[in-house]
Amino acid sequence: MKKNTVCVYDTISKKVVEVEVSDEIYTHFKRSKWAIENNNRSFYEHEIQFSALIGGHENAFENFREFMTDYDVERETDRKIFIERLYNSLKLL
Repeated sequence: MKKNTVCVYDTISKKVVEVEVSDEIYTHFKRSKWAIENNNRSFYEHEIQFSALIGGHENAFENFREFMTDYDVERETDRKIFIERLYNSLKLL
């Protein structure tokens, strides 16, 4: 009988160990591994490189929040909570 083994990371020993598994688990493991590799390959093939964005469309980097220097997460979160509460209050009226 064929022995199915997979290498997994053991969080207790913090090492990669070889584990014997059933045919069903082995099949699912291989399919998952293939799906992840396929997804990664597809992502990198279609990824837009940051260097292609330099200058942006009509130098419109200011439209991206990631590039804003004065973007305050706390203030933006408070604003969104306030708006949500305002809409909920208006619904009650």
